[in-house]
Amino acid sequence: MSVILGIDLGGTKLAYGFYVEGEIVEQNVQPTERDFPAQLHALYTRGRRGFGTIDSVAIGVPGPVSGATMGDSAPLNFTGSYCFSDCFPGSQALFVKNDVYMALIAEIQLGAGRVFQDFVLVSISTGIGVGVALRGRPLDIRTEMGHQKLRLNEVNDRPCINHSGCWASICSGAALADPDQALEAEQVKKANTYAFANLAAAYDPSAIVLMGGVGLNRFEELIPNQESLAQHVMSKPTTQILKSELGPQIGVYGAIRLAEDQIKRARTDRG
Repeated sequence: MSVILGIDLGGTKLAYGFYVEGEIVEQNVQPTERDFPAQLHALYTRGRRGFGTIDSVAIGVPGPVSGATMGDSAPLNFTGSYCFSDCFPGSQALFVKNDVYMALIAEIQLGAGRVFQDFVLVSISTGIGVGVALRGRPLDIRTEMGHQKLRLNEVNDRPCINHSGCWASICSGAALADPDQALEAEQVKKANTYAFANLAAAYDPSAIVLMGGVGLNRFEELIPNQESLAQHVMSKPTTQILKSELGPQIGVYGAIRLAEDQIKRARTDRG
């Protein structure tokens, strides 16, 4: 029996799913605890009691990743580096990627990728993350387009440090929740329009797909439409702007798909 634990670790919520022989047998969402390593270890331990050996753990995390180690993560209020292998002792394989990259895999295989070969996935939640699909494949690089400079006013012209002086400092959930810094909805939509125009110019996508609490729940209020975007881009037809339809488990689906693909590849290599 092959068992995969897929996890999407967010700043406010932790989503997970246990995948057994081609089927998700348990999935849920819980608040992310301050001691997230202990929370992850407890989830893994409970899974081992219920399913036995867990062949693979795949986890998407809100920060830069090198191997199994995450760097500074503003959504988690974490500074430094953390190696996730300590959370999952005994697992035969561990895959750690940025959370938007994991979601991008799901969107390619299960969502917008069934229609578009080239698209950009934008997560507007606690922070802002960007994933890029080109010719139906995920662009596996560290992209920090959530920190692109927009300079709507003097405040946003200051150096970009964490969520300061950039797109995320205007349009992320953290920025919108700050009563001293939050801008009016029209200004936020304007910033999103400029940022989307930059994405369209950089990657020439057929679509920009939105995910995340802010991106989905305030779509009509804060996200520009195709007509508005057309005024700021040269390429035609203008990039479409859509909502992801995969729901809050998108990162979990992507993590499971990544682990499953790796398992199949390893079996093929062994012959």
